[in-house]
Amino acid sequence: MNFPSKKDTKIFILILVYLDTQAIIALLPFRDKLSIISYFKALRECFCNQVEVYSSDMWQPFLDIA
Repeated sequence: MNFPSKKDTKIFILILVYLDTQAIIALLPFRDKLSIISYFKALRECFCNQVEVYSSDMWQPFLDIA
């Protein structure tokens, strides 16, 4: 999920949620490809292997990471 962090600005944050419960996993102040890759690498493979569903807008860096 991506929402403007302030009304009427072009600054966005990345929100990671459990889709089934809608519980927030993380609110991240970045959306760039390298930062997202670094974030998931830091979570380790055991966390990432638990991801069963991936949902995003059609922003190309998100598609590249998936």
